[in-house]
Amino acid sequence: MTPRTGRPPKKIKKDVALGLRIKQETADKLQWCADALNESRTQVIERGIDLVEAEINKK
Repeated sequence: MTPRTGRPPKKIKKDVALGLRIKQETADKLQWCADALNESRTQVIERGIDLVEAEINKK
């Protein structure tokens, strides 16, 4: 029997799709941040959400 081929399953499943309508200026800032951090735009947005959550919990 041949071994199973293909990409291995991810540990954290990301199965929620979210569409956004933002200004071009905001999209440019997001891309600049992603490039500067060498991360994806999704990772930058997730970081931002974590920062906002921490700020709310601090109050």
